[in-house]
Amino acid sequence: MFRGTWIGAAVALYAASPSLAADLLEPTRVAVQRPAPQMPALAALTWSGPYVGIHLGVGVADWDRDLGFVAIDCTPCRNGQVQSAIFRGPDRDDTALLAGFQGGYNWQTGALVIGLEADWSLTGLRDRVGHSIPSAALVGAGLGAITTPVDGFAATYKSDLDWLATARGRIGFVQGNLLIYGTGGLAFADADTKVGFLSFSPSLRPDPVPVFSGEDSVRVGWTVGAGIEAALAGNLSAKLEYLYADFGHDRTFLGTYIDAPGSLQQVATLDEKIAVHSVKLGLNYRFAGP
Repeated sequence: MFRGTWIGAAVALYAASPSLAADLLEPTRVAVQRPAPQMPALAALTWSGPYVGIHLGVGVADWDRDLGFVAIDCTPCRNGQVQSAIFRGPDRDDTALLAGFQGGYNWQTGALVIGLEADWSLTGLRDRVGHSIPSAALVGAGLGAITTPVDGFAATYKSDLDWLATARGRIGFVQGNLLIYGTGGLAFADADTKVGFLSFSPSLRPDPVPVFSGEDSVRVGWTVGAGIEAALAGNLSAKLEYLYADFGHDRTFLGTYIDAPGSLQQVATLDEKIAVHSVKLGLNYRFAGP
C-alpha cells in the first residue's frame, strides 16, 4: 500500500515539474578543489666562490721629481771638501685610458663578504718634458755649472708606465644585489724613466756632449680604494672601482755633469715619486652562480 502511494506521488510530481523531479532523483555532485601549482623557489644570491673579468678605465699618473747634485772640489781634494744641493724638478701628470683583466675569490658569511683579488692593466700613461736649472742657481748653491752652449743643467725627461698590477684584499657588505667594499694591498708598475742632458769634460772634449741615463724597472708600492659591484642576470656582475696607488720614491744616478780632473767633479741624481689614480668599470663572471 505504501509503495503504491510513493510511486503515485512521484508520478504526480514529475507530471507537475519534470525538472524538479529529475533534480531530486539525480545523485548529488560534490566539487573538489585542486591545489594551485607551486612556482620553483629562486636560488639565493651568493658572492662566494671564484670569479674572473675584464675592465676598462682611466688612469692619472703624477710624477714628482727632485734633482740632486754633489760636487767635489778637487783643487783642495786632499781636504775632502764636498758641496751638495737639491733642486725641484718638473712635476707633471698625465691622463690616459687603461684596460685589462682581474680575478679573485670571495667568502660570504651573512651580509659580510671577504675576498682576494688581483688585476693587471695595460696603460698609455706617458710624460715628455724639458726642464733646466739656470747656472746662476747652481753657482749660488756652491756648485759648478755649464754656461755654454746651454745655460746651466738643461735636461729632457721621458717617463712611461707601460702596465699596472695590484694584489689586494677586499672586505664589504651586501645590500640587496649590491656589494659595497673597500680594498687595499700591493701595487706594481713597469716604470721607464730616461733623462738626457749635457755633460762637460774639458780634459776629454772641448765641448759638452749629450748623456742619456735612466732606469727601467718594476716599481712596488701600496694601493687603497673602494668600489661597488652589482649582480646582474645569471652569473654576471658589474663593478665601479677607484684605486690610489703610491710607488714611493726611487733615486737614480744620472751620471757626471762636470768632470774636470784636478779642478771639479760634479754628479747628478734624480729622485722620482710616482702615484696613480684610477677609475675602472669592470664586468665579472662568478663561477658559483646566483
